[in-house]
Amino acid sequence: MPSKAVSHAHANLDLADAVGSFTRHLRAENLAASTVATYVKALNQLNSFLVQQGMPTDVAASGWLPSQPSPRSSSFSISSSLTQ
Repeated sequence: MPSKAVSHAHANLDLADAVGSFTRHLRAENLAASTVATYVKALNQLNSFLVQQGMPTDVAASGWLPSQPSPRSSSFSISSSLTQ
C-alpha cells in the first residue's frame, strides 16, 4: 500500500483538539455510543497525563499520525501497526 503523506493541516494538531475530529470519525464508522464515549474518555485521560508530565501533545510531532491506512478502511488501526 502506498504511504500516505501527513497533511500540513495536521502540522500543529494538538491531541485535545484532535479528539473532536476523531469523535466525528468514530460516529461516521457507526460505532456504539458507549464505544465512542470510552475512546474519548481514554484520549482525554491520555492528554491530561501528557500535560501533567510535561510531555508533548502535538500529534504530528509525536508520530501518532498513521503513515498507512489500515486494510479495513482509510482509518488508522493500532492493531495493524503493531503487527507490521
